[in-house]
Amino acid sequence: MKKFDSMKAIFFDMGGTLEEVYYDEKMRLNASGTLLRLLQQYNLDPGLSKKDFNQLVTSSLDRYQIWRMKSNLEIRAADFWNKYVFKGLKLSEQKITQIAELLTFFVETLFFRRRMRKGVPRVLKAIKQKGLKIGCISNVLGIMQVPYCLQKYGIISYFEIIVLSCIYGQRKPNPSIFKYAVKLAGVEPAQCIYVGDTVSRDIIGSKQAKYGLSLLIPSFLTKRNDTGNELIKPDAILQNLEDLLEIL
Repeated sequence: MKKFDSMKAIFFDMGGTLEEVYYDEKMRLNASGTLLRLLQQYNLDPGLSKKDFNQLVTSSLDRYQIWRMKSNLEIRAADFWNKYVFKGLKLSEQKITQIAELLTFFVETLFFRRRMRKGVPRVLKAIKQKGLKIGCISNVLGIMQVPYCLQKYGIISYFEIIVLSCIYGQRKPNPSIFKYAVKLAGVEPAQCIYVGDTVSRDIIGSKQAKYGLSLLIPSFLTKRNDTGNELIKPDAILQNLEDLLEIL
């Protein structure tokens, strides 16, 4: 593909793209019990049952999701726990701030089942051999989960650039986070490929940032985040990440 030959960098979304993600209510209820025990270890017991605490966390996540989708901004983990989850409860904000990243890590790894997509190491190795820079742009509330999972999967060494919305302060589909990643890579937007599992975040954002190619790979999360009526369309739809090898 002639257009691909001019590319110098490829960026991947994390959840739903590099890894398969799934969740259900039973999983989240069990995870809430783990979070409660963690809070109790730090003398931050909210005095709620597992069921009520699960409802508090999930409703807080829903309210925060509505806000950040409208604003395309991302707050730090400490602000989420203090301003959304524990607002109105008599818990020490200072103590919550001290363990906020750990709490968020448990949410992002226990409220969701995560596993690496089939063929990822082979695909990344082939891309690296072609001389392309590899990066990740991820919408996340905490700083720990993405590096942890990349390390766990044994693929972190392939990634020269990792951009997290919670650090950058803005989130996909805001084109600025895509442009920021391009700047870190030292290339032009037209020389970049983006691979993600949502049109509403990944495809729209990368196209607005003028990336050369925007590729969609559907996941469990796609229908939960896309309406199906998005006007901007991907350049191609991948059935699996190994389809990239055919383009290579």
